[in-house]
Amino acid sequence: SALTKKKSGNKRDYEKIIRALEASPTSTLVFWFRALVKCISLVDVSCTELVQTLLRYRYDGGENANQAFEQMITNLVSSNQQFVVMVCDKLATDMKPPVPNEELGLIDEELTGPHAESIAVRVLGVSPSALSFLLKSLMERYPHKTSSILDLDQYTMHMLSIANHFTVLRERVLEFLVKQIIEIDAEISIPDDDDQEDLFFDLDDSFGGSQERTPSDAVEMAEKLDDLMNRLFDFCNHQIDAGKAPEELVRGQLRVFDSVILTTQKVKHPQFLLFFICSKSPTYSQQFLAFLVQKIIDNSASQLTKTTAISYIASYIARAKFVSPSLIHSTLVTLCSWAVAYAKENSTHKDDFDRHLMFYHLCQAIFYMFCFRFEQILDRTTREECLSTFNLISIIQSSLNPFMHCSPFVVRELTEISRELNISKLTSVCDAILQRNNAIVAQNRYVEASFPFDPYLLKNSSQWVSDNYCSWEDRGGQEESSQASEDYFDLSGSVPDDFDVMMSFTPEATYDISIHFPRSPVY
Repeated sequence: SALTKKKSGNKRDYEKIIRALEASPTSTLVFWFRALVKCISLVDVSCTELVQTLLRYRYDGGENANQAFEQMITNLVSSNQQFVVMVCDKLATDMKPPVPNEELGLIDEELTGPHAESIAVRVLGVSPSALSFLLKSLMERYPHKTSSILDLDQYTMHMLSIANHFTVLRERVLEFLVKQIIEIDAEISIPDDDDQEDLFFDLDDSFGGSQERTPSDAVEMAEKLDDLMNRLFDFCNHQIDAGKAPEELVRGQLRVFDSVILTTQKVKHPQFLLFFICSKSPTYSQQFLAFLVQKIIDNSASQLTKTTAISYIASYIARAKFVSPSLIHSTLVTLCSWAVAYAKENSTHKDDFDRHLMFYHLCQAIFYMFCFRFEQILDRTTREECLSTFNLISIIQSSLNPFMHCSPFVVRELTEISRELNISKLTSVCDAILQRNNAIVAQNRYVEASFPFDPYLLKNSSQWVSDNYCSWEDRGGQEESSQASEDYFDLSGSVPDDFDVMMSFTPEATYDISIHFPRSPVY
């Protein structure tokens, strides 16, 4: 054969084959693919030109040719690992849709992605070592955020499908896709739309009426983000419902949250993936909150990381309908006890905003959570017991004067809610502190009012969030889900390895954050 002659130094027939392949009509390539399979052991690195020529095939030779091509690629990778990178690059490239015809558009038959994905799955099956090479190729060829929504959607779909087949890739694929989504998320501004008024909680002063409507390019980015979030929600939902190592999915998403989302400021949508996952089980909520609390008390964590974790706790407790009353209670008890302890220890160090920044963030988070959950808390306790349990008045009356430095919107709403709920003692204290502060003539400094689970505004993918999301209007009369109404859970065997140092679950026991995290992080 030509390959045998080539090995002995006679390249004439080999070069004829190359020229013949380049001139062959697509319909005849099936014979070349089948012929190569029979002598695949003779194909080595010296035959790179031949392999490159064969890899130009675009899956347009019919079903028989496509099957023969798939068999050839599988045999090639199986017999010679030197071609793995070349094959992975080819498959990753082919997962991008071709440029559509300006007049006819793009028809399904022209999509090369499904064929490339099918071959990729077979290649990984016969050559597990190709996993890292394929992932590298996929990441390098991922469409830029300015690419069409079709390119982004199809490529993301194929990456997730491959991750579904090989769960060992799942965490790395999700981490990579979340990074891409964050880049698109950063391009989107929040619209000031009259139709969205009911979505916004008054406390967040970042959505002021002076903001202009979203420009057309940001609208396009929003549509791309909406589509990609839909893909990721659907993937995570399938992984959990199908029982594909859901506990490992949660642990992996917490690691992705830690490395990618928590460290990104002003992120608006990607964090809702974890919000959705946590809605699937009370245990996941406990793990998420325990992770955030651990971040706050971690001495090696930066102040920005700690204050961001505080904001996530506040926003999650406020917005997640599925969080159990006992978990809300223990979280508030923990944060309030930290605030009271810090205020006592630092009662003589007043008028130092920077020194007490963590304390003010903590207080703002407490006030924000009460704005959403006060009425629900009072369904389970009396007003006097509530004030005694959480020491809210002690925090407000602290010499560090948190009302002076927390968001005026949060402070105002807390005061008004206490009035609406007829908590007269608290209302009197709030009014007195506000009146005193108003009399102080000084330029004030406020902690940032940032709450990561503010309303989710992407039109289509919001379906994954809306049923479990507490809007400002829902805060008083929300119906608890069947999961949230259960105060007692079987938590055995579900604790992430990363967190067992600070969590000690027992079956049929109520999880109490205040027991596991008694010390204050703000010292």
